[in-house]
Order: sequence, then C-alpha cells, then structure tokens
Amino acid sequence: MPGNLRGLLSAVAVARTAGWRLLCSGMFLLLLNGVNVPLCQAAQSEFELYPTWVRPGPDTIVRVKLSDTFDVTKKIYLRMILPKSTVTDFPLAAEQVRRRLAEVRIPGPLRRGVYKTQLVSDEGVILSSGIHDVKVAATEKPVITSILPKIIYPQNGRYNFDIIGENIGHVEEDKVDIRINDISLGDVKKCESIMAGKVPALHNEHNLPCLLSDWRAIRVYGLSLAGVPIGRPLEISIEVDKLISDPKPLALSLVQRSVPIMVALAVLAAVVAVTYVLFIRRMVRRQPKDTPYPLLACLIIEPQTQTYSLAKLQMLIWAAAAIVSYSYLAASQFLVQWKLGIPNVPEGLPMLLGISAATTALAVSATELRGSKGAGLVSPGLADFITTGGVFAPERLQFFIWTILGALTFVAATLAQDPGTASEMARIPDTFNQLMGASSLGYLAGKFTRKAGPVITAVTVDDLSGKIRITGENLSPRAQILLNGASTSYQVDSEPCQAVGVEFLSELLLRVGDEKEEVTLLKVRNPDGQIAEWRNVVPGENPDVKG
Repeated sequence: MPGNLRGLLSAVAVARTAGWRLLCSGMFLLLLNGVNVPLCQAAQSEFELYPTWVRPGPDTIVRVKLSDTFDVTKKIYLRMILPKSTVTDFPLAAEQVRRRLAEVRIPGPLRRGVYKTQLVSDEGVILSSGIHDVKVAATEKPVITSILPKIIYPQNGRYNFDIIGENIGHVEEDKVDIRINDISLGDVKKCESIMAGKVPALHNEHNLPCLLSDWRAIRVYGLSLAGVPIGRPLEISIEVDKLISDPKPLALSLVQRSVPIMVALAVLAAVVAVTYVLFIRRMVRRQPKDTPYPLLACLIIEPQTQTYSLAKLQMLIWAAAAIVSYSYLAASQFLVQWKLGIPNVPEGLPMLLGISAATTALAVSATELRGSKGAGLVSPGLADFITTGGVFAPERLQFFIWTILGALTFVAATLAQDPGTASEMARIPDTFNQLMGASSLGYLAGKFTRKAGPVITAVTVDDLSGKIRITGENLSPRAQILLNGASTSYQVDSEPCQAVGVEFLSELLLRVGDEKEEVTLLKVRNPDGQIAEWRNVVPGENPDVKG
C-alpha cells in the first residue's frame, strides 16, 4: 500500500508538471512580445538563477540550481529572452545537470537589458520558467556623440535637451545617472507620460527633472542647476551600469536668446543718454525759439545753416551700428557662451570707421574753404540729406543710400547669428570698403565743387523807409527775393567797404514799397538755385534769430 501511494503521488506530480509546461509553451509568443506571464512564473519554481545582475564577459558565470523534481535526463538549455528583441539559448553541461547545479558562461556579445529566463529542451519545448529576471549590464561604456540643441536656452529657469550617443539606457528598470562636471545630479526619474512629444503641463517642479530614453538618445526635461555647486564651462557625462562616458561640452545659456539683443540696444540707449546729458545745455541754446526741433537732432545739425548734416549722420550711423553689433557679440559670449574676453573685431570695420571719420573731417574742411551750403527751408528736414540749399544733389543721395543699406545689412547680419555660436561681428568685405570710399569721394567732390549757398542770420525792417535788411552769408547780388511765396523786385545796396562786382554779399536791402504788408515768409534764391528762408518778417520788428 505505501508503494502504491508513492506511485500515485509521483504520477500526479508528473501530470502537474506536464500541464504547466503545456500552458507556458502556449504563452511563449506572448512573452517574446513583451507580455508578462506571472501565472507561469509564480507556479514554476523548478530552478533558480544567481546572480541576477551580470556583465557579459569571458569570466561571467550564471549558476542554475534545479529543483529535486526536475527531470535531469534530458538535454537542457538556459533560454534568455529580451522582450521585443532577442532570444539566446545557452547549453547546460549534462554532468552538472545531473548534480542539479549547472554553470553557464555569458561571454557576450549580449544586448543589455532585463531578460526573462526559461529552461527548454533540445526540441525547444519549455520545461520551466524562471521566477527572477536577469539584468544584463552593458559591456561597453556609453558614448555621447552630440548634444541637441547645441546651445540650450532656459525656459522658466529649466533646460530641455537631447543626449545622442551609443549604449544608452532604454528599459524601464534602467537607471541613468547624469553627471555635470563629474558631479551627479542624483536620482533623475523617468518621465511618467508624454503628450505630443512634450512633457505635459501637469508635470510640476516636484516631478522635474525627468528623462526619456531609447537605445541611442536620452531626452532630458526640466533640468535646473539652481543650488548645484557647479562652475563653468560645463561638461556632461552619463553613467549606465556603473560605466561612465567621456565628458562632452554642455552649453547651458544663462539667459534667453533675445537677451543679447536687448543688452545691445540698452548699451546704445546708455550711450545716447550720456551724450544727451553732457550736451543738453548746448543743445538748448542752439534751438530756434519759434521752431524747436528734437534735442537729439542737434547732434547732426550744421550750426551755420541749421540744417541736417549728411556727414555727421553717416558717422553716427556707423558708430551706432558698431556699438550695437559689438555689444551683441560681447553679451552673447559672456552670457551665453561663457567666454570671458574681448570679442574679435572684423578686419574691415576699422577701415570703414576710418573712412566715415575722414569723410566728416573733410566735409568740415570743405565748408570752411568753400562756404556752407544754402540754408534751405525754415525747419530742418530729411530732405537736407539729399539736397544742398534745396537743390537736389545726386552725389548726396547715393552716399545716403549706401550708408543706410550698409549699416542695416551689417547690423542685421550680426544680430542674425545665434548667440551661442557668434564668434565675431559680420565680416565687411574689402570691396564694400572700396564702394564706401568711392561714395564718400563723390560726396566730397560735390562739397568742393558746388558754390556756397545763401544763409540768413538776421532780418531787420525799417518802418520809415520800408526797406528790409537781410544779413547773412553767401548772398548773391543777383539773388531773387520772394515774399510770401511770390516774386517781387528788389534793390541791392552793398556796404561801403564791400568791393563792387563780388560774387557774394553779406547784406541785401530790399525795397517793398510804401505798403507795409505783413511778410510771413521771406526766401532768398541765388542764381544756382540754392535758397534760404526766413519766417514771420513783420514791419517794426527786428528779429535776431532764424525763425
């Protein structure tokens, strides 16, 4: 009776084992597709594996301990399954199987990850499934090939970027340690969910930073260096399975991309403000009483004619362009690239600024030698840049156009550079300097060859005789005098000390007749067409400034 009982129990055990083997064999395809089958794993305990963390190599051994009920008469293989990836079978030595303790060498190469384990027969039939998974560590250290984007700008004080490389963690159980300047950032968790490729807004600061990874990339979200004692420049490395990659430069900007542009404009505004403060009193004294113009316009006003000076304008434009561009480059290198030093200046810029300064100086000399241009209209205007005494001057137009186009292109090309990669201001070709030199020569040639134009400095009216005395510079005795927009006759009386037949006089007398009509506008036009205007000439008044 006891013998029969033992036989019955043995038959039940065999039937039970066979049943579970059949069930687990039916689930093999699901296991390959990454579906866990905890029922089989929980029920089967016919072998154990240790250690459960291995790094493939010639000396790496995994021990398989078989249960007392396991059939050791068959040829057995240890099958290691990486879900959604590979299946590898390792044979077990028959002698070791009979002793129920076998050793399996894991020489590699074997893809890293968390493997499911099974014991299978020579025909591939699943005999038993392992209770514990085996973590296969990387055999090669991770390699960082690039960081994208190259320059990482903060968003609300945090940084998002991708680490591209090889041998990077992927599976959920992987722990990837991010190190900056060889200082670990601690436990960086996997992002819980992704929405349209971005971390959703529900991730608050308590869940950041977090990361996503695949075999060749790690995407880092919400990295912050606040409170981390790390100096610059920065280098980043990653640790996977106790292997640390070589460091790679990491460019984390302190400011957003638009800040260098704002700094450049702020520097220009500061320079203008200092200039305004230093010269404000002189500016106020120069302003006409009746028709004041913006105080900053005094920077480009010609004091002889009270008109805008093209020579001064072009010099200020190029100076402002150089200030904005240089400030942008300096701010980019200091705040974004963390390069502390004096930024480079392109070779063509000093030559261009020299041409600009020389043009202004020669224009002043031409005015002293040949006399000033005509005063033109009563109030200064944009037309002063392309006219001389109200007469269109083509050489001034081309100089004005090339100055504006050149400066705008230079500044735009400089500001278009990414602050993270900007190494110098926009290059100025030698041919452009030649063009600006030729343009300046054309402008100066007009200054030296054109005749001086009329300039009115004072107008007095004699109530008794009705004569209007016009005082100024470069007043032609053959000038045409227009009152209130209409032409009228005049009589010129020169000063006794003035020689007869001279080209210009310093004073003209105009007889307007007996009627003392109010004169609101007086215009002097020299024979070459240059004009000078005076406003509000009223009998009985003796104005002493240009209106």
